[in-house]
Amino acid sequence: MKTFVILVLLGSVAALGGVFFGAWTIPGLERFPTVESLGKSRAGALQSEAERRYFGDEDAKPPSRWGTNSGGSLGTRAEQVKDSEANLEH
Repeated sequence: MKTFVILVLLGSVAALGGVFFGAWTIPGLERFPTVESLGKSRAGALQSEAERRYFGDEDAKPPSRWGTNSGGSLGTRAEQVKDSEANLEH
C-alpha cells in the first residue's frame, strides 16, 4: 500500500511537471501556468517597462511585484525610500 501511494504521488508530480514544461496536456488543467505562459507575461512586463522609459513617462507606476498592500511593511519601506530620494534631490 505504501508503494502504491508513493507511485501515485510521483505520477501526479510527473504529470504536473509534464504540463508545466509543455510535454502534454491534461483536461482540466488548461489554466495551469506553463513555462511558455510565464515567459510571455515576463516579456510583456519588460516591454511595457521599456516603452515607459523610452517615452519618458516618469510618473507611471511600475508594475507591483509584491502586491498592492500599501499599509504593509513593504509599502511603508517603499514610501520611506521615496521620501529619502525626494530629500536628496532638494
